[in-house]
Amino acid sequence: MLDFLNNLTNKDLSVIESLVNSPHLNIKNDTVLKKLFKYIKKMRGHLTAADLEKKNIHKILYGREKFNDDNIRKNLSRFFKLIEIFIIQKEFSRNESGSLALRLRAFRSAQTWDWYYETLNKAETNKKVKFYKDQDDYYDEIKICEELILSTPKPGIKLTGFKIRLSQNVNYFFIFMNLVSYFQILSGKVNFSESDVMFDQSMYREVMNYTKKHKEIFKKDHPNIFIIYLQIKIILTHDKKYYDELMEYYDMNRDKFDPHLSSSFFMTLQHCLRIKLLARKGDFHENNILTFELNDIIMRKENYFRTYIEEGRAFDGILFLDILKNAFYLDKIDWLEKCYDDYSKFIVSEQSEDCFNLFNAVKCMNRKEFEKATYHLSQISKNFSPILLEGKILLSIASFHLGYIEPLKVHTANLYSFIRKNKKISRKAAAETHVFIYYFKKLLKICTATDLNINKELEKLRKEMEWEEKIIPYKKELLQLAVSS
Repeated sequence: MLDFLNNLTNKDLSVIESLVNSPHLNIKNDTVLKKLFKYIKKMRGHLTAADLEKKNIHKILYGREKFNDDNIRKNLSRFFKLIEIFIIQKEFSRNESGSLALRLRAFRSAQTWDWYYETLNKAETNKKVKFYKDQDDYYDEIKICEELILSTPKPGIKLTGFKIRLSQNVNYFFIFMNLVSYFQILSGKVNFSESDVMFDQSMYREVMNYTKKHKEIFKKDHPNIFIIYLQIKIILTHDKKYYDELMEYYDMNRDKFDPHLSSSFFMTLQHCLRIKLLARKGDFHENNILTFELNDIIMRKENYFRTYIEEGRAFDGILFLDILKNAFYLDKIDWLEKCYDDYSKFIVSEQSEDCFNLFNAVKCMNRKEFEKATYHLSQISKNFSPILLEGKILLSIASFHLGYIEPLKVHTANLYSFIRKNKKISRKAAAETHVFIYYFKKLLKICTATDLNINKELEKLRKEMEWEEKIIPYKKELLQLAVSS
């Protein structure tokens, strides 16, 4: 709520003020609500959690009067009820298609038949041909057809056409929502929670097979079904041909994609590629390049990510971590700095400090400022395990550069214990960290040995790492350590 109040626009405040002043909504014409609104309006953009504490609100509203917790709670509840009405009305006004069925049902319930038939006629005569449909479009078509069938038809009007249209839209709605739910379930793979996607998929397979059979029809008349079908295929198969087919389709229809649809299209594709990259399917380097190209479109070139954020989506630590690792792998640190400057304020508050320290550590390591890097890495909290794990791995590399060999033996043992006991670390991340530890311990052993030909052993280690088929986190950095030791 704090972020919502701080981000209210002048237009938003004007609408809320009209609600506060409405005798219908503020029945008692309560000056307390008006005073509370003026306070929120004055503090907008600078509100803190302390500003909204009940004792502080009491002081604003009642001055030195004796504090009454029940009274303040009731007034805050009434005020935020108006905020709730504002949010619903705002969504209602901008979602014309989704509100149509509600208006028809309300008018029929109230028996305001003039409004009912006027709305129904407008829905039929002013119907826009949309390139991309969503569930609201199908649902509205279903409700309109139901109303046309249920309402008293004019003489000479045959209902068969409406019944066929109703049946078709029920089918499209069913197919689309099945694909949407299937995509959402499969998206659990981004964290490699394979148990999340272990379920009876027979119904989804039937829908997928039907969509495949009629793919060209959907491609022409129902792009929403065609697009999500291919996105699911990317997750299921990790085959680049489906990505290429989607991008080709986008290029052919670019002028039909509005900013909102473009943002949704590319953000979902980014999610699909993150899953593919994390699954380690195909060429790892090529997947990183492809992912970065998409990140660049979303975060810098077209700024689609801002639209994503403005729709109330979260910029969480997992997404930040994936973007950071991808940029670091490809030595795109300048790009990462610009991206961080643009979007760091949107990172969820409970993870922002850890993201800040990890980002600064990566930046310092790129500049070979390893002392500063270790400082930032040591500041990462235990709140979010994936970032903490990344910090521990990078701390190993930075500390090695500083020559902290003996302490690193203890650190490596602690790292092993961390991934073994921490259930919040994915199995894939734990397995790959095991590989990192294996080679890092070998490097430490060689560098502290007194009875080995160090150069010969380091060369053997480099070859072993280069031929390793498993993914080694920060393999390039490990190889550099083996060369410089």
